[in-house]
Amino acid sequence: DKLYAVGDIAFVGGTVVNVGGHNILEPIWAGSPVLYGPSIDNVRDSSEFILENNLGEMAAEKEALYDLMSRFLSGKSHYKVSEFEPGKRPHSRRTAAIIIDALKKCGKESGV
Repeated sequence: DKLYAVGDIAFVGGTVVNVGGHNILEPIWAGSPVLYGPSIDNVRDSSEFILENNLGEMAAEKEALYDLMSRFLSGKSHYKVSEFEPGKRPHSRRTAAIIIDALKKCGKESGV
């Protein structure tokens, strides 16, 4: 969970497969907005809290994740940083760019 504190935004990948959802509040507690997938059976209340307080968003598919991440990194969308923020976090735009490049490659390989 300390890794969440160094990012500008987090993606909780355990929410894209049908395992019920991983803890999507951990990034929030670390002071990072969060993006997550639709598999949230075990964390539905957390999702509602995040959405109601503009602390992140759900990405229903990889194209939506790409769009949400791109909008955030370009400054076109903003999320509130929780009051749990432990202090000023270093920027991690390079890491996010790597994630976006990987998503682009996935789309090309699958013909999307």
